[in-house]
Amino acid sequence: MNFFPCVPTVALGRTSLVGEGFCLSLPPQFQGVPLPPRLTIGIRPEHLVLNGQDPVFQGRVEFVETLGRETLIFCATPSGPLRVRLTSECPRPDESCGFAVQAFHLFDETSGLSIKPSRLVVSE
Repeated sequence: MNFFPCVPTVALGRTSLVGEGFCLSLPPQFQGVPLPPRLTIGIRPEHLVLNGQDPVFQGRVEFVETLGRETLIFCATPSGPLRVRLTSECPRPDESCGFAVQAFHLFDETSGLSIKPSRLVVSE
């Protein structure tokens, strides 16, 4: 899992998770959940997808490991090292690329405990 420190930031009534080199909107299932002032976001390599339109993470590919059906990508980003698992088209070493986040986990940075989303999902 990729881990990055971040802080919850509220602007225009919306909460975002802001870290070194990234800003990610807080999904509806976490809205209303009490958040500590310092968080760690955890993103599994398979929950990142190539995205050139509106990437959350941008970086340079350092290493590509082809494993048959899937490929592991190791990137350097302003946020730190990023590991990505793709089953489709893959970037090449030294190529710049961006990644969107499909799902993530939140942890209290101080205690390391997982922050559970609410069961109630508010639709907009």
